[in-house]
Amino acid sequence: GVDVIEFADGLAGVARLTRGEISISDHLLIEGGGDVTLSGDALGDDVLDANGFTDTNASFAVLADNSRILEIEANAETTLRDLSLTGGVATADNAAGSGGAVRAFSRLTLERVNVVGNSTQGQFAQGGGLFAFDLRLTDSAVVGNVTRGFEADGGGVAGLSIRMTNTTVARNATTGPSADGAGVFGDDLRLTNVTITGNSAQEPFGGGSRGGGVFSTRSLEL
Repeated sequence: GVDVIEFADGLAGVARLTRGEISISDHLLIEGGGDVTLSGDALGDDVLDANGFTDTNASFAVLADNSRILEIEANAETTLRDLSLTGGVATADNAAGSGGAVRAFSRLTLERVNVVGNSTQGQFAQGGGLFAFDLRLTDSAVVGNVTRGFEADGGGVAGLSIRMTNTTVARNATTGPSADGAGVFGDDLRLTNVTITGNSAQEPFGGGSRGGGVFSTRSLEL
């Protein structure tokens, strides 16, 4: 069966990961109740935006204590519902550095989740907010996430199969050379009633990055 983590009714505030990322190895549902934020900022020293989420650019000098929030293993289908993820940071090259807030090797489903102010730093480190083999987002927001590194694709999210419905993807960025898909990067994309605005592929040397909003390596259905 599916294990369930449910935050108590009326619980609100920020839960900081002080011992690094949480590893998930079996099917799991996390119910946040709408007022709980999971943060990778162990020391609570990030610079916050007006909504209380990590500002990735303003916080760049103080991210050494931050960690990725969730690491989801293969065959561990996970659903996140009614919560926020912020301050997640992954610092490594290649797949080890992908997924600032969440890296998932199984299906990851988000329902009414805010993914705001997460980042990766490393070559080929994809998905400043989320990296998943199979990603589903509904009624969610992916805002202000960033990748930093050569071919570090997907400032907001990256994955193989991505399905988004009624979701906003805004103000995400890729900042390294040849880094594509500032908002969304993936192989097979299906976006339904999705708002994509203000994302930026910030090629530092000019001309090498593609897809300020979306970049698909195979198929895109709108």
